[in-house]
Amino acid sequence: PSHLVAAAPLDPYWVSGQPLQLRQAAIDLRGTGPAPYPLRIRQSEAWLQQAERMLVDVEEWTGHGERTDRDYFFQKSALYLALLDLVPTSTLRTRTIESFVDFLHRKDDDNTNEPLWFAFLNRLLELSRGSDRPEILRAFDNAHNPSMTVYAQLERLVPVGAR
Repeated sequence: PSHLVAAAPLDPYWVSGQPLQLRQAAIDLRGTGPAPYPLRIRQSEAWLQQAERMLVDVEEWTGHGERTDRDYFFQKSALYLALLDLVPTSTLRTRTIESFVDFLHRKDDDNTNEPLWFAFLNRLLELSRGSDRPEILRAFDNAHNPSMTVYAQLERLVPVGAR
């Protein structure tokens, strides 16, 4: 090549402020071992209260101070998925699903995040093929978002595994 382009700057996530605190809250909920805390612990009142506190903190996080909206969108979506990986079947799990779908609905108008938006929507569709199916598809319908409504209808008619 005739010349080299400078390396792209790397801005790591979760390094300070609220994102760091939220990530630490997710680690505390999961535990630091190779496997998450057992289900009996995650069903305890104390653990569920801690998870609910984290959900409220995620919901209230505005991303102020993040380098880009895309960074904020990715980190907040990853935190929602971390909660969905851990919270057992409960009203808190349903609330987490509804909150995540609402967040995705509000972020759907940003075309710069479209591929990333779809990746997280697709992850929710994957989760809808399990025990969360009614809650996720209902949340998609209740979002009154044309894209989510179409995906919910398609998933009901022809689940991806059957295509």
